[in-house]
Amino acid sequence: MRNFAEHQSQARRQTRTLIWLFVVAVAAVAVSLYALVGVFTLPADPAHPGSRIWWDGKTAFIAACAALGTIGLGALLKHSALSSGGKAVAESVGGKLVTSDTRDPEERKLLNVVEEMSIASGVPLPLVYVLDQEEGINAFAAGYSVNDAAVAVTRGGLRTLNRAELQGVMAHEFSHILNGDMRISIRLIAAVAGIEAIAGIGRWLLASSLHTGMMLGSRKRENGAPMLMIGIAMLVIGAAGIAFGHLIRAAISRQREYLADASAVQFTRDPSGIANALKKIGGLDAGSRVKASQATELSHLFFGQAQAHAAFGSLLATHPPLAERIRRLDSAFDGTFAATQGADDDAGERGAIAGLSGEGVGRGRISAAALLQRDSGMGSHQVAMARIRMEDISPALREAATHPLGAAAIVVLASDLSAAQGAAAAEFEVTPALLAEAQRLEPHHARMTPAARLTLVQLACGPLRQLGATQAAMLLRISNAAMIADQRLTPFEVVLREVLHEHLGAVVDGAAARRMQFVAYRAVTTHIEVLLSAMAHLGGTGAAAGSAFRDAAKGLPAEVEAAVALRGRAVLEDEALTVAIRQLARASTAIKQGVLEALAAAAVSDGTIGPEEADMVRAIAIIFQLPLPLPEA
Repeated sequence: MRNFAEHQSQARRQTRTLIWLFVVAVAAVAVSLYALVGVFTLPADPAHPGSRIWWDGKTAFIAACAALGTIGLGALLKHSALSSGGKAVAESVGGKLVTSDTRDPEERKLLNVVEEMSIASGVPLPLVYVLDQEEGINAFAAGYSVNDAAVAVTRGGLRTLNRAELQGVMAHEFSHILNGDMRISIRLIAAVAGIEAIAGIGRWLLASSLHTGMMLGSRKRENGAPMLMIGIAMLVIGAAGIAFGHLIRAAISRQREYLADASAVQFTRDPSGIANALKKIGGLDAGSRVKASQATELSHLFFGQAQAHAAFGSLLATHPPLAERIRRLDSAFDGTFAATQGADDDAGERGAIAGLSGEGVGRGRISAAALLQRDSGMGSHQVAMARIRMEDISPALREAATHPLGAAAIVVLASDLSAAQGAAAAEFEVTPALLAEAQRLEPHHARMTPAARLTLVQLACGPLRQLGATQAAMLLRISNAAMIADQRLTPFEVVLREVLHEHLGAVVDGAAARRMQFVAYRAVTTHIEVLLSAMAHLGGTGAAAGSAFRDAAKGLPAEVEAAVALRGRAVLEDEALTVAIRQLARASTAIKQGVLEALAAAAVSDGTIGPEEADMVRAIAIIFQLPLPLPEA
């Protein structure tokens, strides 16, 4: 299986090609409108009686502006409606928000799986919804960015899928979040809606002319004939554009589904989970159908084919054939679907996970294989590690991480601002309510293992999105001031600050997505040198640091390996480390993936990984918006 970056690159190349076809469709609509206008406005050609002068720059400009303006306005209105976040999309199809105090065992299982996937993938905890009225097996992720995402699962899916299968489905949806598919989906919906605006105007003109004809006499009806003809023509042009748009949207969606399936396997290292979920769809009478009226427009967001297409079946299908998806995950599948009965017993899966909680995975120094998942035989290691890290967090802290005030208090405590120091807290703008919550949680936080610190912050980042821009900015100032109060930053404080900057910065600035700035290694070689040097010194001193640095550099392109050299240990407290992390976060996916794997190689150079090294790799994965590095099996 190709790695995460290669799958992303291939999918993006194919998506770009299809998006260019969308541009062609819009251009074709503009040309058709020009021809329509020309029938009524272009003058006769004196040199060729009976024909017209079919090119007129002024008319072409007016037609192009009218077409692009109508399409653009329609697309903008739809884009604006959908960009309000995953919450609005989930509620539009009847989603019910699942809260942390739910007593429904199926919903509790879903929340636990989503929390585990959030920790394993580095994505902020999304809002979780259940589509209670849907009996089919389906799910989706929605939102414009990782910072406003929501995931939803049908009630049929919760009843039918066991934990491993639900993990596979959620890994697929989290892959959509990381791959940027949610943003692409919203743009596709908006583009088709823009073309639909042309047909909408045609319907309005047609209805108006027919109404006028019925109300007025025959002479008036004759005068209204051009409006009738224009309305019919615009309706036909718009309908043709819509059909072409739906075909392209479906083709793009099918490509992204293959990518999400492959990425889900890289998250869990267990192809059987998602494969078995797909097999259950094939064996269920309700399949993956969704009855909600909005499902047609949002069909390409779902895990499975939400709506059947009688006309042009496979061309308009938003998902690849079910059997083909399964064969890519399970080559032994013979195409036969057994009748789906319900959720299987999870006992075997629980036992396998329980076996991971001993030496090498959860606490203290961990083995290199545990971080990099070299033993792919058991599967689900990365998610299992997330579950084990969460077990190190007390119930009081986990509950606090589900609401904004408790999440803010966790950030204050993680920033090393002692809640007991009331005077210091006042100096850092901590409000009385926030101070009281921090004081309540401080005993629990003090007993927490170092390996669980970053996990707790990850859980807290989801509710922090509910803060207003002013509150988020204040929390960033408090956290930063507390961390630099002793005139130095530890490596953990550096990465913590950047994780908070990544998530709270989007709330403060209203930024939807980070823009790529660097596509060539030579532009970021210095930053790579700084980051790899910091990782090498975290794991050891002297010869050990040198060996770790060399192991890391080996995995980079030859020109980068030759250009970088180990810096002194002072790099751990140098502002250059912060600059390096922020600049590399704006590099291409391929560069970020290469750097992340190099960091992992440095961390495992001596065969074991300390908590600081593990935190560094995981934090960089969060900041880079990539899953933890997984080598080929």
